[in-house]
Amino acid sequence: MKYQLDKLNELAAGDQEFIETIVAAFLEEVPGDLNSLKEAIGQEDFDAIYQYAHKLKPNLDLLGMEYAKNSILTIEKEAKGDQNIELIKSLIPDAVVYVDETILELKKDFQL
Repeated sequence: MKYQLDKLNELAAGDQEFIETIVAAFLEEVPGDLNSLKEAIGQEDFDAIYQYAHKLKPNLDLLGMEYAKNSILTIEKEAKGDQNIELIKSLIPDAVVYVDETILELKKDFQL
């Protein structure tokens, strides 16, 4: 399993409907944000890269997607700091695959 619901379960305090709402929102928002991040990387727009990475990070964290969260965190830091586009470009493909695979798992597991 590519995601963990520990944080979400703690936040939801057993409210399954709340969990399903958060997962549905994740499935609705994250693919678009990830595509926007990829576009910003392609344009080497560091401000946009930072903004989209910053927006994605808490969503990935809430669903315990540590690998993708760590990649996005590094992308965020690089966009704000050193602005190493080559490092950013090297991190995004694996993060995208990981998130895409997780989306498929979530859709299956939550029947969405």
